[in-house]
Amino acid sequence: PSLLSRDDRPSTTETRMMMLIPSAADIMESPHPAQIPHFESIRQDSSSILQGSTSSSSNRMLQAATDWLSSSEFSLLPQPAFAETDMAPAPPTNGEITLLRQAFSTFYGANRDAEAAEPLLTQVIQAWERQSADEKAGLYRVRGDCYAALLQADKAIADYSTAIDLLKSPGGEKADPAELPASLLGRARAIRSLSTKATKDQASQGAKDYEEALILSSREEWDTKQELLEDGARTNPYAAWEYGMALRLAGNTEKAKDVHLLASQFFEDIGDPARSVISLMDAGIDNADYDPEAGAKLIGSSFKKIKLVEGRDIPLLQRVIAKEGESRVALAGLYWTGAGDKQDAESQLGLACERLDQLEADAIARQKINPPVVQAARMKFNIDDIPGALDISCSRLRNKEYLNDRLEWPASLQQRVNKLYALKSK
Repeated sequence: PSLLSRDDRPSTTETRMMMLIPSAADIMESPHPAQIPHFESIRQDSSSILQGSTSSSSNRMLQAATDWLSSSEFSLLPQPAFAETDMAPAPPTNGEITLLRQAFSTFYGANRDAEAAEPLLTQVIQAWERQSADEKAGLYRVRGDCYAALLQADKAIADYSTAIDLLKSPGGEKADPAELPASLLGRARAIRSLSTKATKDQASQGAKDYEEALILSSREEWDTKQELLEDGARTNPYAAWEYGMALRLAGNTEKAKDVHLLASQFFEDIGDPARSVISLMDAGIDNADYDPEAGAKLIGSSFKKIKLVEGRDIPLLQRVIAKEGESRVALAGLYWTGAGDKQDAESQLGLACERLDQLEADAIARQKINPPVVQAARMKFNIDDIPGALDISCSRLRNKEYLNDRLEWPASLQQRVNKLYALKSK
């Protein structure tokens, strides 16, 4: 203060020094040397000015400024909230945006070509590496969808995982709220497509992903996790059925039964009795794993609802009959091994074979009139991918691999049915 209150005007050296020293407001707004513009040049210039100064008062002020800039007190000020590397990245170039549009039109356009889109999406991801987490996450999710379309489940799982990690990292919260549930559902379905080939860890992860995706899909703010889950399942009963199958694959058949019952209810609510009864029969198969008698009752009750199924979707109706045949064989196995009467077991087995034989004969007759259209291969994970006409028969239901790999039955139910066939063949 004594220096600033002098009558004479500041010397040239002093003026230069005051121009170099940041104001208190500057320091408060930028609480670290790295955030004060040209901090190192300030320190160096103050030293050089000091060496060239002849005024003792100037020397004292300059020396004080230099000492303060070099002091431990200054260097120990709080660290910056954001490092220099966290500065906003350069926006995409016109060329990169053009590449992005080309990749998206190739994958999503009228003439969709996943094979041609994959290398383009890879180039876009490489070009976008400097961008924020939310933008990169969306690109990995899209390429995951592309790999799923190419039936490359492992690569799809890897990309969905990267997208999920980015969305859960700092900056990921800026993404569209639909991105995280979409990425979780994508990874869950890619794992589901592996069926029994999925590892134990993958099966567990798939079930968790379905649960989280359904919770995030809830349209209301409910108080409990279960309420959020049920609301999400109501929004997407297809994903709810898949979640039940994922739980079965992970070994949690008790929870699988509950989820399949939810799917059955919500399919019924939207006027879809066919998928509702399929879900109900799957709930009975789940139930049979840990409570054979309860499972048998649930499967038996589902047959009464088949009469309510009607419509013009022939493949869907065929899948209902195929599921009925499968469930009657399961019920026969339960009855034969203690959950009922052996005579009832033989009756259910006979009805199953009769229904499946009728289904096969009808399908062959229909194909002679209207040859089937070859469908493009796609990843199988949903309720419409279950066995239909010409994909199931009494003879196939005797095959252990078919029960395990195609029907994905619980091991205990497989053993009961195999025991039934073994005893009847003697």
